[in-house]
Amino acid sequence: PSHKLPKLWSITSQYYRGIIAFHLYREGEGEEWFDEGKKMLQKFEHLAKLSSTNSFQSKFLLLQAESYASSCEIINAKMVFEASIKSARDHGCINDQGLAFECYGKFLASIV
Repeated sequence: PSHKLPKLWSITSQYYRGIIAFHLYREGEGEEWFDEGKKMLQKFEHLAKLSSTNSFQSKFLLLQAESYASSCEIINAKMVFEASIKSARDHGCINDQGLAFECYGKFLASIV
């Protein structure tokens, strides 16, 4: 039933909360932000598995890339940022694609 599904505003809020949490962690704001980001990553992993339209795949991949970036897994982060960008493009999610490009650019600038 539709009353058991999360509301769109809640999903969007959790998505941005995860991205922001990983960014705050990398800015040195504390371990609790990494934990919060991982919690949001797990939620989107679950949503991506449940979705038959792959509408959550690019969001999950972007959160996963942010997690790798926060764990200093540079090669994995690059691969998954690129996968997120491709997934968003392939599914017509231009806002997600733009955000993925922005996050990827910030990540690349941080490792130079």
